Parts: sequence; structure tokens; C-alpha cells
Amino acid sequence: MNKFFMNNKNKLTEILKDDDKRIELTHYSIFAVFALVASVMTIVNIISDKKYLTIATAVFAILCLFDIILYLVISGKGRVIALVAFAIEVMFLFTYFVVSGNPDGFSIYWITLLPTFALLIYGMKYGTFLSTFFFLIIIFFFWVPFGRSLLLYDYPKTVYVRFPMLYVTCFFVAFLIEFLRNIAKEELERTRNNYHFLYEHDSLTGIYNRYGFNVEKDKIINNCPNPALALLDIDHFKYINDTFGHQNGDLVLKKVVEIISEVVQDDAVLCRWGGEEFIIFFKSADYSKEKCEEILDKIRHYDFVLNKNHFNLTVSIGLIRCHDELKPSLNRLVKQADDLLYKAKNNGRDNLVFGEYIL
Repeated sequence: MNKFFMNNKNKLTEILKDDDKRIELTHYSIFAVFALVASVMTIVNIISDKKYLTIATAVFAILCLFDIILYLVISGKGRVIALVAFAIEVMFLFTYFVVSGNPDGFSIYWITLLPTFALLIYGMKYGTFLSTFFFLIIIFFFWVPFGRSLLLYDYPKTVYVRFPMLYVTCFFVAFLIEFLRNIAKEELERTRNNYHFLYEHDSLTGIYNRYGFNVEKDKIINNCPNPALALLDIDHFKYINDTFGHQNGDLVLKKVVEIISEVVQDDAVLCRWGGEEFIIFFKSADYSKEKCEEILDKIRHYDFVLNKNHFNLTVSIGLIRCHDELKPSLNRLVKQADDLLYKAKNNGRDNLVFGEYIL
């Protein structure tokens, strides 16, 4: 039994994570609740011999079931039909409650539920519109002489004054709850997006880390016929950290990423592979060599200033280019680029070594 509840709890959690599925579940649940309550009240009305009230609640229960079927059959914006139909049905039922007063003036108190469900189903804008529209109906029947003449039940005078106030109070409570819920939802969404960004991006440089890169690299491999992968390493970076401190070393890393980003722009995906090593995954091998040479040149001639000390920096790059629409393996690409980077280091650093991808 415990396993059954846990499995269903997990399914419910997955549904609630998806906004569209959560909204669908909300609509199904409310339609079902109204259908169930109307069915139960129909039985009660039959027992208590309330003929017209029995017909009203029975018809409403059937219409709610029809709304569920309609909502299941149609999809997308077509479901607006079911939502509009449900709003009209509720309006007619509650108007009947006001006019008939059955039983003994009690049914109108069901109307106080309308603002809560209207805001929950239709949102702040349309829920407020529906609630306001029905408030005007109440005012018409209770405060306008002609409207009051249409009533079939003789309400106590206190109801004419106090019930509209009760309805307004219920609306403002529901509005406040929905308002706070929306704020909490937006904040939760913002937090989730920030967490997702931090999960996929390097906190220092803002480019992809390995987790985020694993997602992006699949898009390039699957959609680009001849990608290229460059592995870039900052030369003698340990000396910078030891001489100027790690905080200044971080500034250097950020500036190097800025220079690389300016060169490649949208033509490649950047990833901090680890420490002072970066991956540049080009969408096309055609211009990869020229871009890497430009990166080398720009970094070589950039005037770095740390603690009022001016110095120049160099990087080494190993570049692997793919052709003939091969579907490369990332591990093999990185391994082959790393071998070329090792050669670039052995060649005296500050240079590019490139080659073709080998299966």
C-alpha cells in the first residue's frame, strides 16, 4: 500500500512540475468536484422532495461530466470551449439559486465559492471578471427594485445587505491568496531557472561547464555535418596565480573567455573544461582554423593589467576538424584535440596544432 502511494506521489510530482499538465489536472479536478457535489446534492434534493432544485443540480452534474469529456476530446486552445461552457453553466445555476432561494434561502451561500474557483480556473484577469460580473447580478437582484421583484423567495432584509458584503469578502480573500500564490510561483520559477543555469554553467566565467556542454554538444553533432573541436590551455597559468593571487587569476580567466567569445560569437559553443582549459566546439570546421589563429593573436597582443603590472599572455590550442558528415564521438574528439594540444605545448606554446578527426 505504501509503495502504491509513493508511486502515485512521484507521478503527481512529475505532473506538477509541468505547467500545462498541472493546469489540466486543476481543470479536471474542479470539473470532477463540481460534478460529484452536484450529484450528491441531487440525491439529497430527491430525498427532501425538492423537485426543481433536483432538476437544476442533476442537469448541472451532467453538464460537468460533459465538460470533462469535452476537455478530454479537444486539445490546445479548443479547450477554451469547455472552460467557457463551464463558466456559463455555473452562472446559470447560481442565478437560479438567487432567484429561487431553494431550499429556504440556503443555496445562495454556495455562491461564495465562485470567486475561489473562478480565480483558480481562469486566472487573475478572467477570474476577477467573472467574479465581478456575478457580483453585479447579485446587486441587480438584491438592491435594484425591478430585480428584487423577480425573486421567488422572500429573503430576510439582512440578507440583501449582508450577503453582497460576504461575497465581496470571499472574493478579496480568494484574490489575496491567488495573488500571493502567483508571486510564490514566479519566485519559485525564478529560483529554479537560476539553479538550472548554475547547474549547467561555470559560476566564474558564465560559459558552459561539462554538464551543460554535454547537452549542447549533442545538438552540434546531430545538426552540423562538419564540426570542429578546439582544446585551449592558458600558458604558464600557475605562474599567474602564484604571482598575482588566485583572485587576479580569476580575472584573467574571465578576460580570456571574453576575448574568445568576441571572436567565435554564435559560431561555437564554449565550455570551461577544467582549470585553465577551455573547449571551443565549432559548428563548422571551415572557419575553425582562422578563428583559432585570431584568438591566439588577440590574446597574445592584449595588455593585461594586474596590481598595476602590465604583462602579456599566450595560449596553446589543439584543433580537430571533422569532414564527410562523420558523427564524431566527443570522447575521441577531446582525446585527439588533447594530443594536438600536447604537441602545441611541446612546440614552445603560443601556437595552434590542428588535424583531421580519425575514427
